[in-house]
Amino acid sequence: KARAVLEGYHHPRPQVSRGQSRRGQASAEIDISDGLLADLAHILEASGVGARLDAAKLPLSDALLTLQGQERAVELALTAGDDYQLCVTIDPDRFNSLAEDVRRQLTVIGSVEADSGIRLTGAPAGVDGGYDHFREYS
Repeated sequence: KARAVLEGYHHPRPQVSRGQSRRGQASAEIDISDGLLADLAHILEASGVGARLDAAKLPLSDALLTLQGQERAVELALTAGDDYQLCVTIDPDRFNSLAEDVRRQLTVIGSVEADSGIRLTGAPAGVDGGYDHFREYS
C-alpha cells in the first residue's frame, strides 16, 4: 500500500486530458497540489463566492485509508497535496445534463454558495487551510 501512495507522490500524473475534456462544462477547475482547501480557495477568491464541503464525501484511496486511517486520510486530503486530482465546479443544471459516464468520473463533495469562505463539515477538529508556500515568510 505504501508503494502505491509513494508512486503517486514521486511520479504524479496530472489530469490534463481529463480537465481539457470538461472545457465548456466546468465553471472552474484546478489541480489539487496544495490540498483541497487551499486550492479550492483560489477558485472561490477569484470568483467572489464561497463553498460548503462535506469531508465525509471525499474520495479517498484504499491505500491511503489503510496506511493512515480515516481521520488522518481526510486531514491529508484537505490540507496536503501533490496528488494532482482535479477540483471542479459545475453548475448543478449542467452537471445533471452531463452524460452518465462523465458524471461517474466526478464526486460531488459540496456546493458553491454566495457567502465567501469555506464551510466544512465532517472534518477532524483543527483542520484549516492547506499547504502555503509562503507561510514561513509571512
